[in-house]
Amino acid sequence: MVKFVYYIALLANICLLVFSLYTFATGYSNDRLAALLLAVPAVFSLWALKTGPDCEERKLARDLNKARMKKELQDLGK
Repeated sequence: MVKFVYYIALLANICLLVFSLYTFATGYSNDRLAALLLAVPAVFSLWALKTGPDCEERKLARDLNKARMKKELQDLGK
């Protein structure tokens, strides 16, 4: 499921970037600036998807946090 969301986010950001570049190429003065501003979130989002932690790393961190919390709860209970 996580890979599905990753690929959908990737596809949506690429579509937004292509749309903004098309609008930049065919637009006039104010439209061109708006198209470039529209491309900024797409570029940052693609960058975050590329450089962020992968699915396995997030799962391992989540499991580690759960194990730590369970151990702390057991220590508090004794």
